[in-house]
Amino acid sequence: MLTVNLLQKLEKAVLRRLELRKQTEPVRWIDDNGDGFPGLVVDGYGDLGMLHARSLKREIESSLVEIAKYFVDQKIFRSVYLRRRREGAECTAKEPAELVFGDPVREIWVREGALEFLIRPEDQVNSGLFIDMRDLRGWLLRESLGFKVLNLFCFTGTLGVAALNGGAQEVVQVDISKRALRWAQENFERNRREGAQMRVIAEDCRAFVARELRRVKKGLRPYDLVILDPPVFGRSAGKPFRLGEEVAGLVGASLELLTRTGTL
Repeated sequence: MLTVNLLQKLEKAVLRRLELRKQTEPVRWIDDNGDGFPGLVVDGYGDLGMLHARSLKREIESSLVEIAKYFVDQKIFRSVYLRRRREGAECTAKEPAELVFGDPVREIWVREGALEFLIRPEDQVNSGLFIDMRDLRGWLLRESLGFKVLNLFCFTGTLGVAALNGGAQEVVQVDISKRALRWAQENFERNRREGAQMRVIAEDCRAFVARELRRVKKGLRPYDLVILDPPVFGRSAGKPFRLGEEVAGLVGASLELLTRTGTL
C-alpha cells in the first residue's frame, strides 16, 4: 500500500503533467529527484508505461507495484513495464523489461506534435525514444530549413527525422548499430515528407568523422548542423568508447565539419 507521503508526491507529479498529456503522448510522469522519487523515472508512451528503477530507497522499492497500479487506476496506463538500471549501459541493456500490469506490448507508435515514433518497450533501454529530447526535436522542426545535417550516434534517428520534417535539405544518420538504423529507417518512413533525403550509415562514428573530414577538406559541402550525442560508454569492433576520453576529439573534429555559420 502506498504511504501518504508517496501518494501525495504521485498526485502532485501527475497533476503537473495533465496539460502536457493533451499535447504529446510521450510524457515523463516522474523525474527522479525532481519529483521526490530518487532513483525512479516513469515514462509514458500513450497508455504504455515504463518504470526505470535504480538504487531505490526502501520506501520506493517496496511500493513499485503500487506506483504502477496508481497509473493504471487513473487510466493513464493500460500496460506497465519495469526495467531495473544497473551500473553501466551494457549491464542495464542485459536486464529484461518486466511486465507489471496489462498485456505485453511488442511495439506501438506514439505521436509527439507533428511526428510519430516507434516504441518497443522490450527491445531497448530507452524504448527507442529519449523523452527528455522533446525540446530539441521541437527546435529542429523550427530551425532546420535548408540545412545539411549530420546526426552522430543517432540511435533510432528521432532527431534526424525532426530535422527532415523541419525542412532540412539532407540528413545523414550515423550509428554503429544496424538494428538501431533499421529502426531509424522505420521512423523516417512513417514521417516521410516529399523530397526528404536521408542516408543511414552503419559505422563507428569516430571513423566516419575522420573520413568525412578528409572529404570536406577536398571540397565536399560542409554541414550546417552537427548533432553530437554520444553514449557514456560503448564498444565497436572490440574497441571501447569512453566519453571522457573521446569527447574532446569528437567535438573538435565535428566543428571542422561545419560551415562558418554552422551549429554543433
